[in-house]
Amino acid sequence: MSEYVLSPLPGLRVVELEETASTNDYARRHAPELRDVLTLVIAEFQSKGRGATGGWESKPGENLLFSLLTHPTQLPPTRMFRLSVAACLAICRALCRFAPGCRIKWPNDIYHGDGKMAGILIENELRGKQITDNIIGIGINVNQQQFESDAPNPTSLALVLGHKVERSLVLDAVVREFHILHVMVQGDAWPEVFAEYKSLLYRKEGIHPFRDSDGIFQASIVDVEQDGNLVLRTTLGETRRYGFKEVQFVI
Repeated sequence: MSEYVLSPLPGLRVVELEETASTNDYARRHAPELRDVLTLVIAEFQSKGRGATGGWESKPGENLLFSLLTHPTQLPPTRMFRLSVAACLAICRALCRFAPGCRIKWPNDIYHGDGKMAGILIENELRGKQITDNIIGIGINVNQQQFESDAPNPTSLALVLGHKVERSLVLDAVVREFHILHVMVQGDAWPEVFAEYKSLLYRKEGIHPFRDSDGIFQASIVDVEQDGNLVLRTTLGETRRYGFKEVQFVI
């Protein structure tokens, strides 16, 4: 019997795996047959899981490792950032139910304080001017309390709260939020969703250190633009725009 008890949602398919190389890779391989509105692929262990800075450290049975697959064929490729917003906001909303104060670290990590609680890896399959498959790989630190990798600042719900959390509850909250948000960002509700995303940005107030190809500098966050660019204003009054991986937060 599955240990994950999820709310029934229209158009949701759930694929549970004990172990796989990567839930994103599984979703991509099986996308032609997984044409439901939303498919959840979840595994207890990923042997070749990926992330923006390498694999996601996770002890079996303690965290959540899963991918969400959708088919937003009506969304132009120029608006792909909206899917990232939906994923970030879904996770942030869900985690805030357990540990208020979670924030979205641009472009797509979830922090509590200065600790990274969740990471997202988004991959899109395009056909001409259509996004045929949107695959969102998610790792959430739920109950792991000791981390052995060289990741600089991992944290988990258990570390923040001082007790373990039922993983099924966390997963259900994320999936329900995303089920709503991935539809909203493709329609007229996009402005209000985007405004909420920006209101939850990590370090959205004050001056903080950042690093780009020229080194470390001090700046404040001015905005996140519709295409996902981060707008900063340096202490010298210079406005700078950065795309993904062009600038780093110095933690």
